[in-house]
Amino acid sequence: MRILFTSIRATGHLTPLVPYAQAFQRHGHDVRVAAADGLTEAIEATGLSPAPFGHPGDEEQARIIASDPEPDKMTGFVLRELFVGALPRAALPKLRETVRDWRPDLIVREASEYAAVIAAEEAGIPHVRVSVSNGHTFRNAIAPFDDLRIEQGLPPDGGASLRNAPAFSAFPASLEESGGDGGASPQIRVRLPRETAPRDAPRPDWLPEGDAPFVYMTFGTVLGASDRARATFRAALDAVADMPVRALMTTGPSMDVGALGEVPANLRLEAWIPQDLVLARASAMVCHGGSGTSIGGLAAGVPMVVTPVGADQPENARRIAAVGAGIAVTDRDPAEIRTAIERALTDPAIRDAAGRLAAEIAATPDVDAAVATMIGFARAA
Repeated sequence: MRILFTSIRATGHLTPLVPYAQAFQRHGHDVRVAAADGLTEAIEATGLSPAPFGHPGDEEQARIIASDPEPDKMTGFVLRELFVGALPRAALPKLRETVRDWRPDLIVREASEYAAVIAAEEAGIPHVRVSVSNGHTFRNAIAPFDDLRIEQGLPPDGGASLRNAPAFSAFPASLEESGGDGGASPQIRVRLPRETAPRDAPRPDWLPEGDAPFVYMTFGTVLGASDRARATFRAALDAVADMPVRALMTTGPSMDVGALGEVPANLRLEAWIPQDLVLARASAMVCHGGSGTSIGGLAAGVPMVVTPVGADQPENARRIAAVGAGIAVTDRDPAEIRTAIERALTDPAIRDAAGRLAAEIAATPDVDAAVATMIGFARAA
């Protein structure tokens, strides 16, 4: 079969698709990944074949985001204007060409990429959704997606084309709110592969020496080098200074570590280390609550301190705290972060809750089972 994956131009949205795409390849299927030009190199680095499509441009994307009248309240503005507006409009011309010329048997889209729904319906090809965040944006997407459908020559359907597509998620069911989101299809749970190493393996270079509890600190690869990013990193650095812990902070490739100021003696800075390998040794984790980071921590059963910055992170932080697997710290205050780390390291209730979520994830069918379900859906369509 020919399987076409689609993603918006963001590494955090592409990454959750990769295990599915690679599983399809292992089973002998022909796979391509359609995304904006800026992701071509990242797609090729995974061993997958890119099928580039258009993008509205960095300036237009930045203008839309800056126009949000309530940027800290997670309104539907950016969803409507960018994700269900400018992005699919720019993607559709080239995406339609790929669908017409290559003729896939199934389209697998990450949940924030909406052009695929239009292209799949026009070509009579089934599509499924892979969630890249905890929960749905289904309710807020219905009206703007109907507007997009009308603009592209399709009748409005009140969300039916979004609702009826099978949905796959790596988040455990217990982390989601009960009742779903306005009629969105129930999510099929998937356990993604993890790269693990035994705790008794030789000590890697990035692991600080000593026997003190090991704390992993990461804020993803997207924050960049803004003033807000530096403030978040600085607060975390100050929080662990003089604590009786060993700490590792990964900064991502775009952070100028020299701009962070003095680094505590008990902390090591690295641009990037494979997260699963770090989590296998961590006693606690301090993070921003990004979806990929959160799933990794949950799967490893590591107590979390979550200091959200934006996007879906505040909701992830709230849900992780609600199930008892971590602590949400909404203010970037070093003293508050430090207190939360101490709790995460010592409170058995938090560790027990984190362990329960890890066990739930471990018992979930793996990505190969999800691929078999997708193939069955494509053949039955």
